[in-house]
Amino acid sequence: MKTTSHLPNGDHASVFNVLIVYDELHSAKHAKELCDRLERRAGTEDRLDHKLWSLDALQVPALAAEAAAEACYAPLCIVAVRGDVHLPMCVKSWISRWGREARRFDGALVVQLHGIVKKNEEITPTFLSLRHIAHDAGLEFLSEVIEPSADEPDYTLEAIHEHARMKSALLEESFPAPHNSTLHRGE
Repeated sequence: MKTTSHLPNGDHASVFNVLIVYDELHSAKHAKELCDRLERRAGTEDRLDHKLWSLDALQVPALAAEAAAEACYAPLCIVAVRGDVHLPMCVKSWISRWGREARRFDGALVVQLHGIVKKNEEITPTFLSLRHIAHDAGLEFLSEVIEPSADEPDYTLEAIHEHARMKSALLEESFPAPHNSTLHRGE
């Protein structure tokens, strides 16, 4: 929904509400960058008011209700998630409810997928389910694949675990346990 706010200098600015649903920190970052690009294109008088909600939060009924209250005036929802996993049913239901509300504002559902290659975009479970939700709600559906960047850190749990494992091995080599130590490794 577009609202008007009064700026301190007496000017008026249009404010567009945007909802960002994300699975990982870097996904939220990419969705926020998309909002920044949209805001620059809209011009100096318009700005986007974005609310971020994690997939984990939307699976908690009280938080999902709070997110729904914030989202009811958002004509744009950006879902930034891995493309190769299935969204939880409660999250798909939540997005469907948002979609029925967003129809009043000629809303759009945007999906940013990561963890996949571009050529597989249209066969991923996330793409298929979100396109179906948008179609059922009568919303415009847009998608984009976020290719991994060489200089962007990988924040997945698996990558963090692997990084910690490598660092632990390095520390063990650098600081070997004394021979008379009574501590035993749990192997």
